Amino acid sequence: MYLTYNYRSAPVVLEHANQLIQCNPNRLSKPLEAVSDGRSLSDLQLYQTDTPEKNIIDIIKSDNLYKNYAILARTNNLIGKESKIKQALKSENIPYVIKSADSLYARPEVKDVIAYFDF
Repeated sequence: MYLTYNYRSAPVVLEHANQLIQCNPNRLSKPLEAVSDGRSLSDLQLYQTDTPEKNIIDIIKSDNLYKNYAILARTNNLIGKESKIKQALKSENIPYVIKSADSLYARPEVKDVIAYFDF
């Protein structure tokens, strides 16, 4: 049984996610499907590079409208304290705000499931 329905992401985000998943030979094919229309993104760019921070800085500096950009990172090491992306933003004087999600195990629903199985 696969959980393929996604209730939070816009279809355009899931289309790109499906493309990325197909590039991973170690991952089983499991197409994600959007349940809602979601809000469309004007432009979503994906990069496979050794220096993503350079691509990000170049894109942001191309129009200097910082409020138009969001950098989404799945793990803290991509945008955390010691990340190259954060260092690049600082060195280019590009303002940023990091909004961190709770760790997986700190989320209430995960705690509930763990408590349920921890008999």
